[in-house]
Amino acid sequence: MPQIVELCQKDKLLEDQRKIVDEIQIKLDEKHKELEELRQSLDTQDSAVDWLEAEKQQLQQRLLEADEKLEKSVKVVQTLHDETEYVLRELDETRRQVEQLSREKVALEVGHTLARLDELAAFLAALLRRPHLLASFSATNRSSLRQLLDQSRSLDASALAVSVALDDSLLDHIHQFLDAPQHFIHEMESQ
Repeated sequence: MPQIVELCQKDKLLEDQRKIVDEIQIKLDEKHKELEELRQSLDTQDSAVDWLEAEKQQLQQRLLEADEKLEKSVKVVQTLHDETEYVLRELDETRRQVEQLSREKVALEVGHTLARLDELAAFLAALLRRPHLLASFSATNRSSLRQLLDQSRSLDASALAVSVALDDSLLDHIHQFLDAPQHFIHEMESQ
């Protein structure tokens, strides 16, 4: 009988161990299931990480390309700015040169006009010293000569007061009056 008791105890011990093994198996199955879920979650996360990494690389590439484009644009803008500054300096210099040339041209025109006025005054003074020549002119010519004398006086005064900004139309007007003595000179020479 002690063997039966011993066998019963062993059987009970085996039964207890079987229960423990079953419980361990259940826990192992649960752990295996958790491990599988974690593995799937890890795979999903790995996939997400791979996708995020690819997305990150694409964004870095785009950022690099955008930086290169921006750098090129900045260089283009800087070049355009430099060229604009250069053109503005050139235009300013050209404007100063044109103004200087214009002042010089006007000064030459005024000088030429004053010289012609001096010639006209000398011619008229010579005519006034020879009244017999004036008497030989027709009434129309004498009247024209008087008008010319009056105009030369007003032209002489205005030419002295003329500004550097004398325009071409006024110069043409002065020359029109100054060309008139040539007619009288030719008329006197022909007499």
